[in-house]
Amino acid sequence: MVELAALARPGGELGAVGGPQGPQGPQPDPSALPGATPALEWSRITSAAELEAWETAWDGEESAGLFHPGLLPAAGQDAAGPGGAGDIALLAGRDAEGRILAGAAANRTGEVVGISNVFGADGTPDDEAWTGALTLTAALWPGLPAVGYESGDDLAVALRHGFTAIGPLRIWVHSG
Repeated sequence: MVELAALARPGGELGAVGGPQGPQGPQPDPSALPGATPALEWSRITSAAELEAWETAWDGEESAGLFHPGLLPAAGQDAAGPGGAGDIALLAGRDAEGRILAGAAANRTGEVVGISNVFGADGTPDDEAWTGALTLTAALWPGLPAVGYESGDDLAVALRHGFTAIGPLRIWVHSG
């Protein structure tokens, strides 16, 4: 069994970090967070070719088509607009040559944004993926708190970026 912790992070500026006083008490200063400015160029995935490259980077092998192009925004669709793929964003951090070295998935549900599938290629600091993903998420959905789930080393990185563990997460599996 994998132990996971549910996470929450108040909304606000830069990377969704709240002001000096949030619902859980004092909040970290955004400039004090590890890697407060992303080193990679971060953007939203918008094409099927980018999606394939993102999935390959996420998996570390060839894309198997697990992430469907239907997750991508329609041409001209407002990234933060209500409904459909406007509530989902696959985020990519690229180096100067355009290679995807880090990424995450973000999905807005009501008044929160879920962050999942945070990854970095070998040699990419864990903090880069979180810094870039949270910064871009805050730009797409300003002021909304972020939520997620992590365990082990990934949990430690999320906690460094202002998340608070709010309890264990139970995952139900149907085996029938």
